[in-house]
Amino acid sequence: MAKISIAGLLALCICMAAVPGARSGEVYFIPVDESAVTISEALPDSSFTGMTELGMRSYLAHNSRVVMRLNLASFTPPVGGVLDTAEVGMYVIRNVTGASASCEIDGYALTTAYDVTVATWRYPWSSPGGDYDTTMHVSAVIAGTHCGWIVWDVTELLREKWDDVANGGMLFRYHEENLAPPGASCWFTPGGLKGTSPYVRLIYDFPSGVNDHVDDEKAEKVRLHNAPNPFNTATKITFVSERRQRCELSIYNLLGQCLAVLYDGPASPGEHVVYWNAVDDVGHDVPTGIYFCRFRTDNDSVVRRLLLLK
Repeated sequence: MAKISIAGLLALCICMAAVPGARSGEVYFIPVDESAVTISEALPDSSFTGMTELGMRSYLAHNSRVVMRLNLASFTPPVGGVLDTAEVGMYVIRNVTGASASCEIDGYALTTAYDVTVATWRYPWSSPGGDYDTTMHVSAVIAGTHCGWIVWDVTELLREKWDDVANGGMLFRYHEENLAPPGASCWFTPGGLKGTSPYVRLIYDFPSGVNDHVDDEKAEKVRLHNAPNPFNTATKITFVSERRQRCELSIYNLLGQCLAVLYDGPASPGEHVVYWNAVDDVGHDVPTGIYFCRFRTDNDSVVRRLLLLK
């Protein structure tokens, strides 16, 4: 999808002044929720974590996996920033790969949020394609003698599955389960341990040559309006062209992706009205959330927030 660059903000209630030219990458470290747990095939009705470790295993009918929330549901991506790099890191404190020189560990997006009281092997993580999405995963290789950080590149996973990961979390498991004896196992430090807790690291980039920013006051001055806002099914967007000129009116999401181009062409002087019915350019309904309407001419650009509540 096309992407735009709007000056970023750390919270959507804060408007920032325009930033000339390019912005360097902004880095965010987000601690993983402390309720990460191990689920075990040997103890299918229980989930657990030790005082200092989360276990993962591949061994016949004694496989175990780790599920965790990543604390992204409350994170507000910088507006106009393009997600350049994303990684999840966990710290290995014990590692036994058995007969193999190394093992591969895969991470998947959860399709539903978990609760430690129901995060068991039988429910809700027992059916591939059910509660964790097997259509896409990330992998990291861990050597048999390695202790220290292991990092998964989750850039594409978050770009494609942001809502699932943000609202559900991730599941980690050995790529090959049911290994013959002696199998493989490793232990990670859980959340809450300073310096070795699981983390998410996000880097957002801001392409050069654009000087856009979210500014509701400026939107009022150039007469870019929408009503109702918040809206449920459709909103009326009004913009004013000062003279005959090319105008573009587009809708973007929090990742800076262009979802819909509502108007793109010459506009005569005066007021123009466009309706957006909360669908993208291919006809798909967009979910509840915050969106941005950008009005751009050859000489200026302004962005206004839209809040969709279904």
